[in-house]
Amino acid sequence: MTSPAGSPTGQGPAPSPGVARWRRWARGLHWYLREVTGEADYDRYLARHAAVHPHEPAQSRREFDRCRWEDKANNPGNRCC
Repeated sequence: MTSPAGSPTGQGPAPSPGVARWRRWARGLHWYLREVTGEADYDRYLARHAAVHPHEPAQSRREFDRCRWEDKANNPGNRCC
């Protein structure tokens, strides 16, 4: 059932296929950049922390980044230097 505005949600006409394709591409690019830069890591940390330790406060973004960088510096893994 459609609304009087023409779309199923009542938000106006549905976007053209070109606009929908552009939005899908932009969402994919946004996801990729968040993964590459590590921005999504904090969101995953918050979700896991809330599930495993619901009564303890989570680290702030600054604390999380500091701990992550210290861990990378102390455990270099597969890098040459």
